[in-house]
Amino acid sequence: MLEYLKGRLKQVGRGEVVLEVGGAGILIRIPTSSRYAKRLGQLVTVYTVLDIQVRRWTVYGFGSPKERKSFEELWKIPGIGAATALKLLPHRNALRDGRPAVLPELPGVGPAKRKRLLRWFRRGQGEEGANHEAVRELRAALKALGLHPKEAQAQAVRTLARNPGVSLEQLVRLAVKR
Repeated sequence: MLEYLKGRLKQVGRGEVVLEVGGAGILIRIPTSSRYAKRLGQLVTVYTVLDIQVRRWTVYGFGSPKERKSFEELWKIPGIGAATALKLLPHRNALRDGRPAVLPELPGVGPAKRKRLLRWFRRGQGEEGANHEAVRELRAALKALGLHPKEAQAQAVRTLARNPGVSLEQLVRLAVKR
């Protein structure tokens, strides 16, 4: 796990920065560049999430552990990838409060995805939502059946979102059936 990087800020671009750490320049994707624009050449700490794909590794950076946690919660939503979660991060409060008018047009977030996101937050499916206990129980059951913890979490959230009000036993059957 790459918890954070501390180094000299070498470049600031739109949605990304280059941080020199131990002689290596690391490209880090960030939600907004404004936080770093005036800090060029300074020593900064960036809290990170490392996304490892088959052909590439991407580092996402945040100004605080709280901002990183918000990104991770958005990324857990079914159908939302890391790049989309990063775009949505500055608008998370509008989504959580159910204010779709505040959410601007974003590439990759069309009307269907926008509706899904608002439904997700209305139902309280996020970590702080009302279904947290049900997600936790279903995740524990799926882990006991041998699913990797991250997959168990994602599958629990997806299954519960698609089948609200269903008993734990039925949820386990549905989650395993996929």
